[in-house]
Formats: sequence, structure tokens, C-alpha cells
Amino acid sequence: AANIRRSVVFEDEELLVVYKPVGISSMPTREQRNLNLKCFLEDYLRRSDPAASLHMPSRVDTSVEGLVITSKNRRMHAALQRVFERRAITKTYALLSDRSVAWTTLEANRSIARD
Repeated sequence: AANIRRSVVFEDEELLVVYKPVGISSMPTREQRNLNLKCFLEDYLRRSDPAASLHMPSRVDTSVEGLVITSKNRRMHAALQRVFERRAITKTYALLSDRSVAWTTLEANRSIARD
């Protein structure tokens, strides 16, 4: 949690964009109630504003690293939620492989199914 400040990519009065590494869940789970990105970010925000609230309209799986955008108030959360619901934001995933592949780019236009 102490290193979360180094993971902040952007922050203003309403938004917080943070890099989430592999191996940490975005949200609390049964096994990791306190060791997750949401808890770390809430702790980070409450150090400067005890009444701060964090909202996560989108998440990144535990096995994935990447940027996560969060809102710091309900008004911005509602606006971000609409953007994600309308699919007005583009998510890009990159695959890192230890093997050589025959293609330079591959595009998948399908939803990710639940595991």
C-alpha cells in the first residue's frame, strides 16, 4: 500500500488513474479482503481526505496488469459508468508471450466470457 503513490498515473479532483500490477485483485475477494487495489486506493485517498470515496466503474482481472480509471465522487462515477455502459471507451489488451508468433497483430471482437 505504501507504494501505491508510485502507481498513480493521473490524479485530479475527480479522477484517479492507476497502474495495477499482475497478482493483485481490483476488488475485495473472500481471500483478499484488505489486499486489493480498491482498499489500497481508498487508504491512499483518505490520507488527504478522510471523507473520500472511491468508485471503480471498470476492473482489471488479477492475472492482468494495466491502467484502471476510478472516480473520486458520485457525480464523476455516474458519468464514467455511462461511458462504460455505452461502450464509448476503447479497451486495448496486449499479449506478452515467451514464444515467437507468426502474426504481428491480432484483433478479437468478442466479449470476454465469465470464468
